[in-house]
Amino acid sequence: MVLINTMYFKGFWEKAFVADDTQTRSFFLSETEEKKVEMMETTSKFKYAYNDKLNAQVLEMFYKDSDISMTIILPSEVNGLQLVEEGLEEVFREQSYYNAKVHVQMPKFVTKSDIKLTDVLKNMGIKTAFGNSAEFTGIAEDKGEKIKIDEVLQKAVIEVDEEGTTAVAATGGFMVMIPSVAEVLIDFIANRPFIYFLKSKSIGVLFIGRYFGP
Repeated sequence: MVLINTMYFKGFWEKAFVADDTQTRSFFLSETEEKKVEMMETTSKFKYAYNDKLNAQVLEMFYKDSDISMTIILPSEVNGLQLVEEGLEEVFREQSYYNAKVHVQMPKFVTKSDIKLTDVLKNMGIKTAFGNSAEFTGIAEDKGEKIKIDEVLQKAVIEVDEEGTTAVAATGGFMVMIPSVAEVLIDFIANRPFIYFLKSKSIGVLFIGRYFGP
């Protein structure tokens, strides 16, 4: 038996990007390699913080009529993603943002993942369900039929554009706030690898991913 649990989310930005402002710009895959991508652009008030420990900017953008937001963690260095990944727990735990006027450039992107979770679940102690002693008679058509879980797969697709985000998933540091100064414009130029996640205030983190470029 293969386990599959489907989740779907489509959100429209509370502060949408204007499609006419999208331009082709450089995205730096490393210090020596770059590719051209379609970069969306806007300037507005967003939740913002700088994580001194991770040497990264953090930007939170909300979706319209929803408690769900997308947070982007952007390392200051093009090769700074590993440090950010090691400190993600602090970012999830701390929410010390402030409202800032931010000039945002970020790529339109689609990311896809296909992950086998069987070994992960077994390492977490979920083992009986995968063995011959598994008990799933309540869902078997033939009451004498023995059923066990063979595989748990997770497939996820995240698409981000000027209007918002579409996310589909099937599952078989301490924040340092920069003092607020009137009309100071902060540049948040996501032209290098970054971490992003969708979260709900009521549920928590829904999706998480990395963008390395096209």
